[in-house]
Amino acid sequence: FLLLLLFFLHFHLQNMYLLEKLDVALLLIFFQSLFMTLLASPVYEAELVRRPKRPWPVELGYISHSGVRVTLEDGSQWLIHNGSGNGISSDTVVVSDRFMSSKWRVRQRHWTSPGTVSDLVEAGGREYSLWSNNCHQAAERILDLQ
Repeated sequence: FLLLLLFFLHFHLQNMYLLEKLDVALLLIFFQSLFMTLLASPVYEAELVRRPKRPWPVELGYISHSGVRVTLEDGSQWLIHNGSGNGISSDTVVVSDRFMSSKWRVRQRHWTSPGTVSDLVEAGGREYSLWSNNCHQAAERILDLQ
C-alpha cells in the first residue's frame, strides 16, 4: 500500500505542472496523516535485529548495525534504527521492513510493548554518537522500555 502511494506521489511530482497548489497541499496533509497514524500505533511485538556493517560481509561484534523490528496490530512490520544522518529531525528513524536487506537477522524476540512507535523512536534518541548513542545502545534502550 505504501509503495503504491509513493508511486502515486512520484508520478504526480514528475508532472507537477498538472497539479494545482491545493492538490500538493492535500497530498502533503495525507502523507503527514499517515505518518502520524504510524507513530501513534501501538506496538504488538519488538525484535532485536542486526546486520553486518557495510562494507563487511559478516557481523564482527560491534562492527555491525542494530535496530528493532516492530510488529503492529495490523501485522505490518517496521524497522526502528539509529544512525548518523539517517533522518532530518532525528537520527532514529522508522522505515518499512520492505526496505530491509536479507542480511538482517533476528537476534532476540522480545516483548509485547505497552508503548507506541513514537515511544520507541523517542527511546532511540535524537542524535547519533559513536561513543554515547550508537545503533546498539539505541536498540538496547528501546528494548529496555518493557
